[in-house]
Amino acid sequence: MPAQNQKQLHPTAEQLIATALNLLDVKPVDQITVEEVLGLSGVARSSLYHHFDDFSHLMEYALIRQFSNQTFNAIAELTEMAEGTDSFEKARAATHQLSHKMQDTERRAQRMLRVVAIATADRNERFRVMLGEEQQRITDGYAFVIQLGQERGW
Repeated sequence: MPAQNQKQLHPTAEQLIATALNLLDVKPVDQITVEEVLGLSGVARSSLYHHFDDFSHLMEYALIRQFSNQTFNAIAELTEMAEGTDSFEKARAATHQLSHKMQDTERRAQRMLRVVAIATADRNERFRVMLGEEQQRITDGYAFVIQLGQERGW
């Protein structure tokens, strides 16, 4: 499978992103404050500004991670299915099952965060560039799965 690892940042930056991601699981992005992230992460304000241009930059990283993590989980499942299935019919059934899983109503909040990410890119050049890079990695991942299916004659 093509490389899909995200750029590794300094552990402090990763801690801030992880904290922001945890908060995104429970509240809308526009209700998350810098004080909340710093308090929960235990990171000093000066460290936040050492690793990110501003608080918005941190939240952009978190949105990108959230956006791509869901997709790469789906790509990993599709890859596993393609590598472990010996027929088009089995692959089709597994893909159909994964599609239903991705559209489950319990995943609504995650899908809404993807909408927020896309809307943010419309008005934020820095985020648009970040999202574009991530979308290329996602495209490469799906292309790999399609190539596997083509190699099997599907």
